[in-house]
Amino acid sequence: MLVIGLTGDIGAGKSTVSSLLERMGAVVVDADKIVRQIWTRPEIIEAASKRWGKDILDENDRILPHVVASKAFYDETEYKWLCELIHPSVMVEMEKALSGDNGLKVFEIPLLFEVGKPEWVDFVVYVTASKEVRSKRNLIRGLDEKAIALRERWLLPAEEKKKMSDWVIENDGDLQSLREKVDALGDLLLKLAYPIMVSVTCGGEEEAVNIARECIEKS
Repeated sequence: MLVIGLTGDIGAGKSTVSSLLERMGAVVVDADKIVRQIWTRPEIIEAASKRWGKDILDENDRILPHVVASKAFYDETEYKWLCELIHPSVMVEMEKALSGDNGLKVFEIPLLFEVGKPEWVDFVVYVTASKEVRSKRNLIRGLDEKAIALRERWLLPAEEKKKMSDWVIENDGDLQSLREKVDALGDLLLKLAYPIMVSVTCGGEEEAVNIARECIEKS
């Protein structure tokens, strides 16, 4: 099994990339979906409402995400508290998803580097786009530049996360351009996930490493 951590900037197109990889045969695990499930747990609702008050709940005592965002993203202490409340449970659920099918598994984790890359992630794919392009996409989702700045203020710099990633997908173009990039990367990842076992006698470790690198680059 090959496990990919998929992350990137807000509005860069992470979910589109994961859906394209899913169509190619990858099993996708979305951390955001897990978070939404965790927010339905009584103990989580109780802890959050105890800290921030009942105004974070609707008339049916369900969490109002936009109100939670207004509480957490304006203050670093509150943001860290929120992360400590939610992220351990997210990690538990993602680790459960590791079991089962072999092959290619893609974990879409927006805060992959901020919470610490799990040891079970083999490679990281980072999706990015220019600020202008992301702003246009985020406006469609109802997020203006101020809202995005609040959400990104506690995150690691994009350039730093790019350096920590194994592949970077620039998504400034149209869907067809993105599809071509994802198809090329997906083909490579699927080959790595379903390797053909061969036996090669090498003269030493350096020769073995060079052969492996050449096989990956030419696959």
